[in-house]
Amino acid sequence: MSAPSEDTPTSRRSTRERKKVEPFVSGSSSRGQKRKNPERNEGDEGSGRRKRPQKQVKLAEQNVKSIELHPLASGALPTPWEGFRSLRDETENRMIYFGFDATGDSIRPAIFVLDCGSRKSQNITADLRCVSGDGQPLEQPFPHLSHPSVALFKPQPDETFLLVFGGENKGRNGSTSSTMYYIDITRKTWGEVDPGHDHKPQPRVGATACVVGSRLYIFGGRLGGKVEAKSYSLGVLIFDRPSGRISLGWALVDKAYPKTIPYSGFFGGFALMDGGKSILLLPGGRRNPETGGEEVCTLGLGFCIY
Repeated sequence: MSAPSEDTPTSRRSTRERKKVEPFVSGSSSRGQKRKNPERNEGDEGSGRRKRPQKQVKLAEQNVKSIELHPLASGALPTPWEGFRSLRDETENRMIYFGFDATGDSIRPAIFVLDCGSRKSQNITADLRCVSGDGQPLEQPFPHLSHPSVALFKPQPDETFLLVFGGENKGRNGSTSSTMYYIDITRKTWGEVDPGHDHKPQPRVGATACVVGSRLYIFGGRLGGKVEAKSYSLGVLIFDRPSGRISLGWALVDKAYPKTIPYSGFFGGFALMDGGKSILLLPGGRRNPETGGEEVCTLGLGFCIY
């Protein structure tokens, strides 16, 4: 009987037999080489399962060595104190700070405007004039509010308002407020925003507020008795240019969050996503109902608003 030619296939051996006689040898030969499936994770080798390719997430990189820090050219900044708010006015290239100013032994609310181009800051609190609902001047200081919600509202590119809601009113024995105030940065006036009716969100401190177009959103906060608000409210803002007045109508008041999502009494801030179609509420803190202590909330909360 003639010997088998080189092209004659040899009998197939089991995987166990091949492993005994054919150890792995590195090199260009494909025989006995260990192949790696690029679609398989390290922990899945030999399982025979393939994972779907995961979506690639691209992150913007910033070389921190190229960042330059410049000191303030002139002016002052708010006194470091809790309940501080900072808002970016992109159209005017400036930052507006709702904070506090320590004069002597007293600490009062103060509004600072920082021009990012010249790096000059100005405390405009002394220039603010209170006006009544019919536009008459009133002699009274801005309320001493601690931990209010503050949002930036720009009905026109050359019009800038701060909307201040809630907070603890130090001038009224620390009572929690549900009043909405406006601060007209353009005209240097302030007053109460007419809610249109008595149906408005409950008094609270530390809520997160943001404006998208003409819609005002208020999330969370703490109600009376240290009860955290697991709800949000939606108001519609109307700006009358001739009078410079703002009116507000509440479309949703203290609407409960869906039961399937986590909540946070105090959010770390917000970010507008998808061109303003959704709001990302940044992680903050909440009260532990079992211990009564504060705990850090590590989850963000997304709201679709279109």
